[in-house]
Amino acid sequence: MSSNIITRLRYKKDVNFQRLVGGWCKYVSKDGSDGKSLKDMSSYDELINKEFDLFDDTEDIDTHFIWDKNGDIDKKDILKDLPNDKSGRIWTLVISFPPDFALESGLKTKQDYYLMTKAIMPKFILDNDMDLTNTCWYSSLHRDTDNPHLHICIFEKEQRHKKDTLEKTSMKYLKSNIASYLIDNTFFIILLLTQSCISLVAPRHATYLANHC
Repeated sequence: MSSNIITRLRYKKDVNFQRLVGGWCKYVSKDGSDGKSLKDMSSYDELINKEFDLFDDTEDIDTHFIWDKNGDIDKKDILKDLPNDKSGRIWTLVISFPPDFALESGLKTKQDYYLMTKAIMPKFILDNDMDLTNTCWYSSLHRDTDNPHLHICIFEKEQRHKKDTLEKTSMKYLKSNIASYLIDNTFFIILLLTQSCISLVAPRHATYLANHC
């Protein structure tokens, strides 16, 4: 499964920390990025509508291109606590998936990608010997190419990591952690669908299906 997960990591440095992080925010908010709020459940509604041919009259909620561990976040909220007169360093990570693989692994909506990043990023930060309380990460989902992909920005509030580069082994662990997450996610989806099927059948057949599905 890991062979279907493509990752690329780079670092950037600038004399102005706000310009550095702000430049990333501007880039990931371009055309092709998914601007739906994580609170906008129309992504799930669309899946149901396609299945049952229903009309979707969901109204759009505020546009949000970026999220962190707590959900949607605006560029101004990211930059407000960053100094204007201080140099900075960020790491930019791209994670890409073949479209069929993404769908088969349960990565269908923006919420699915958000939950995955929330699970994998703390491990990635710790694998690089960085402090979770001192490290920020932000992510954005892009669908402007054949392969859906994530842009992720990582930086320390106070620069403590001595090297500009991150550990090569951490990239290997990252792909492995993503694969493990997707395997567990796929199993959960199958289990959920199985339980849904059981609830729809006659009671006398439910016990049999529960023991044989």
